[in-house]
Amino acid sequence: MAKSSSKPAVSNAFVDQALERWRAIEREAEEKKHNELKNLHAAMGKIDERIAELVAQKKLITDAIGQVGSPRRVMKTQGRGDHSEVRARIARWFPGHKGEKFGAKALIKEFPELAGVSISIVMNPMVKAGTVKKEGAKGNTVYFV
Repeated sequence: MAKSSSKPAVSNAFVDQALERWRAIEREAEEKKHNELKNLHAAMGKIDERIAELVAQKKLITDAIGQVGSPRRVMKTQGRGDHSEVRARIARWFPGHKGEKFGAKALIKEFPELAGVSISIVMNPMVKAGTVKKEGAKGNTVYFV
């Protein structure tokens, strides 16, 4: 009888060990799934940002085609409007150009949608937030990180 009671203890230990290994594999698989989902959500966010940029560029191209194709060119006046999308792009772009200084013309060259817009209207919120710094007086203002 002593022999039969020792066998189940050994087999139970083996079963317990197998179950624990199975649980560890399950935990590892769940962790990998969680990390993959997190990465996919981050990628989706980046794609959404890029889509917004591409839609804005498509609008600019469509407007340019319309202006070139029409016999009478009418310039649109652009008010203060909402420049949050271009501000976000500028904020992402500037850190890649650390140490460089950009005036209004250089910024318009990099971001054509700023043409006809007062650069200070677009940049001042970023200066106040500390994202970008500026120096110089009116007409000679440069922005930098």
